[in-house]
Amino acid sequence: MPRVDLADSLSKVRSFLFLLLPDLKLAGHRNLKQLSATERTNRYENAKADAALAHQVDCALWDDTILQLMDYYEIVVYAQSGMIYLNGYIANKANQRQIESIIHSIPGVIKIQNNLVVDDMLVLEIAASLGKLERDYGCKFFITALQGVVSISGAVIDQAVKILAEQCATTNPDVRGVINNVRTSRYKLERAP
Repeated sequence: MPRVDLADSLSKVRSFLFLLLPDLKLAGHRNLKQLSATERTNRYENAKADAALAHQVDCALWDDTILQLMDYYEIVVYAQSGMIYLNGYIANKANQRQIESIIHSIPGVIKIQNNLVVDDMLVLEIAASLGKLERDYGCKFFITALQGVVSISGAVIDQAVKILAEQCATTNPDVRGVINNVRTSRYKLERAP
């Protein structure tokens, strides 16, 4: 369970960063030097509570064996005033539901802002955007995704269509990268009836 200790340290660093930077602007356009001792103490206590909550969430996610094996290392957890922010990439909707269920069971969690990108949904979005190319050029693409990296395979009649497929996939803002395994064929591909 070494990752949890690292995550705890990272959460604390994020939460206490403002204490180390005396000129950091805070709400109301005041910097840390302009805060009273009580306000600084309150901010410190809130940051401590946020770090503890983020650590609890991180530990709870680690305790789920399936998440630990599949998606744990791709999830970034941040807490602020009882709100949990999730960022990263996960394999499927079932894992997303499991993550939300685990987090909702933790005392002190008020709401979850889930910004996780689901690979299954990403595949569907890319497949839909490649559909026009398939119709126009009579080809078929096969798409997979792993942690936001999309892999495209299939066969097309020339290099230009292969490049168009890659460009089409990269227009999606959730795509981290594209592996283009599309083959070009000298022979005209048969259109499906």
